[in-house]
Amino acid sequence: MTSSTIDSLKERAGILLVVFTIATLLSATYLYWVHSIPVEEKEEIVLANYTHNFDYNCLVSLRNNSLYDARFIDPNKDTAYLRITESLDFNVSYTFKITVGGTGNINYVVNLILKSPLGWQRELGTIADGNIKFKGVMATLSDNFKIHPNAYWDLINTIEYETGTKSNRYSIIVDIRIHVYVVTGVGTVNENFTPVIVINLERGTNRGDIITVDGENTFRKSEIIKINTIRRDYIVNQRYYSYILTSTLGGGFIFSVYLFIKSRPKDKNIDKILQALGDVIVDIKEEPSDLKERTLIKVETLNDIIKVSDSLLKPVLLLKNGKEAPKLYVIDEDIVYEYTVK
Repeated sequence: MTSSTIDSLKERAGILLVVFTIATLLSATYLYWVHSIPVEEKEEIVLANYTHNFDYNCLVSLRNNSLYDARFIDPNKDTAYLRITESLDFNVSYTFKITVGGTGNINYVVNLILKSPLGWQRELGTIADGNIKFKGVMATLSDNFKIHPNAYWDLINTIEYETGTKSNRYSIIVDIRIHVYVVTGVGTVNENFTPVIVINLERGTNRGDIITVDGENTFRKSEIIKINTIRRDYIVNQRYYSYILTSTLGGGFIFSVYLFIKSRPKDKNIDKILQALGDVIVDIKEEPSDLKERTLIKVETLNDIIKVSDSLLKPVLLLKNGKEAPKLYVIDEDIVYEYTVK
């Protein structure tokens, strides 16, 4: 095989390797892309909207006192003092609305919990409950109840004695639990709505012994949703195509690597291979000028050129010509022996 043929094979193998490398990378990118897209997509469709709306109003009922002329005061506007408070009068209202008509029930219960900032709490029981039927798109329930904050000081003193704790601040939690169960033509609402009101009892403040009421009118909006599953069959097909394409190009890439390696010269490091020959090797910078005028004999192996050198007692001329394969010459008068490193 001539030097030009070897160089041609090397060049073709290199081009083939580059082409298959790029193609394999592109197919791997395509494989990753089609697997990054889910086969199934979840689509949410709103079938109905509904709302919970809780409102409350609180007035402080006063004992006979020298401070206020009124029988009732608003704790959000006037200071409610513990010692002249008879009761807290609550008026609560709850409305449920839905955009699609339905039927069902709305239940509610109001519990009280006595709570200390030092960690303990005690359930005080239920002070109100009820049930209304739901039909159509809206229903409203309302109720009134009284809480007597000063009725719990004996219980507080007993728990303080038993626990060894003492605080100037206690809370009465008004825990309101509303359960809605409504069946419509597009779905069912079955959930709880739990607004909370907090009554704070504070003694020894710079404002005196007072009562404050914390709590907000509460609104919540929600939806009845249907989830549709959309299957992308074209993604499944593209994944199969990507498997075939990647495996085919991957095989081509492996084969092109094999060809490229096989096309490279076996005697890659000529200096190490010829190192053992020592002074027999003579480096030359260019091809002998009168080479064409002599008889050229090409030998097949490195061992053959060395045998010729030994038999003729002639040096081996080594020509390294850039990217071309190195060549070895032995010149005997009109005959030139040549070996091209493979």
